[in-house]
Amino acid sequence: MSTNREKLMAGLAKRDRSMLADPHLDRIGSTVRKTGSVVSREKIFEIPVDQIKDNPFQYRDESSLNSSELESLAQSIKEHGLRSPIQLRREGDEYVLVAGWRRLTAIKRYLPDMTVVKATVDSEMDDRTHRLLTIIENEQREDFTAFEKAKAYADMQKLDGFTLDQIAQVVGSSKTRISRILKLLTLPEEICVILREAILQGLSHGHLDEITAGCKKRETLGETPQEILHWATSTVSAVLAGEMTIEHIRNVHREPVKQKPVDAKKPIKKWKIEGSAWNRFEVSTRNKVTLEFKLPEDIQFNDSEKIIEFIRTKLLNHSEIPSG
Repeated sequence: MSTNREKLMAGLAKRDRSMLADPHLDRIGSTVRKTGSVVSREKIFEIPVDQIKDNPFQYRDESSLNSSELESLAQSIKEHGLRSPIQLRREGDEYVLVAGWRRLTAIKRYLPDMTVVKATVDSEMDDRTHRLLTIIENEQREDFTAFEKAKAYADMQKLDGFTLDQIAQVVGSSKTRISRILKLLTLPEEICVILREAILQGLSHGHLDEITAGCKKRETLGETPQEILHWATSTVSAVLAGEMTIEHIRNVHREPVKQKPVDAKKPIKKWKIEGSAWNRFEVSTRNKVTLEFKLPEDIQFNDSEKIIEFIRTKLLNHSEIPSG
């Protein structure tokens, strides 16, 4: 049993074993189980290219591939051959791609005369292992975009029950980074389209994080979808034009949280009763009553019982006190 991610990556690089991360183990990122023996040279097959089905768990899109790099890869394969076999999974009489998507894509696109490809074949791999191997292999590619990662991480949560910590361990990232990437899936599709195109034009991870955070913040502030879309569009344009740094987005374009307006004190209702014992009779909307009057000479200011009785009598008998 491997005990760290480096051993897992070494196994993937050699394409000589299948690994399964067990979601029921606490340290899922560092605990993997081998499900096959070392592939010998005799177990490398030549498989017809047209018999290989696409990887159903492939999160990457061909539009994210760099055409010039792919053409260079094809030229290298043409001159030196396929140095490392692709990895396939056998399902009945069919072969399904597991690892080697870039190489197979380069062959299909630029080497039409190359009709067979060297490959290892696993007949025992299950869907969960297949999907995990695909995700981990993609993580090693610089052109594995944030949106593609977000979909992969979401599936790891939904289909495998992985926590953020476990995903971070498996893919060799941080919990904070995983959380930020997953937020992309909560953005409106119109904004996602803009950001996907911007990523292909060189939008950095830092800019992407700040723009995503800015969109979410504006949403909580009650801005309309159109206002948020306008802000995101103008910000992306400024970034790609070199006119805006990460700090600019964070400090200038991301507005501070608006404080809830403090309710102004409601006006106090006042009654002044002329020609009576009351100099002032005040009732506020905060349920506070203020009475101002002159005590009779026979009542001392410290005689609370007589004062209370005097007020009670005046309140009950004085017809000029308004109601309501």
